[in-house]
Amino acid sequence: MSKKELTEPKTEAGTKGLGKAAKLPEDVMYLGPTITGVVRHSTVFKGGVLPQKALECISRFPVMERLFVPLKDMPSAMKALNRKKGVMWEIYTQTAQKFIQEEK
Repeated sequence: MSKKELTEPKTEAGTKGLGKAAKLPEDVMYLGPTITGVVRHSTVFKGGVLPQKALECISRFPVMERLFVPLKDMPSAMKALNRKKGVMWEIYTQTAQKFIQEEK
């Protein structure tokens, strides 16, 4: 797995370029680790509108954006996470390391 593969946001989900608009085209579920005071695992965001604190985390760690998955893709993304290997799992663990260790 290359660094480029981990750091570039996935464009198929329509999430590239969140920027200031902070709106995705559809409802999304956050499948990353719970980050206290920011976002909880399995939270659904209607219309893809993300809270400001989540956007700040994404700006600090852009690949985290891939953990906000359209609901239609959620079952396959959950299967990938449950296998505990692959790109989604790697992004999940890196996000946990970056933000949860910062809390301590």
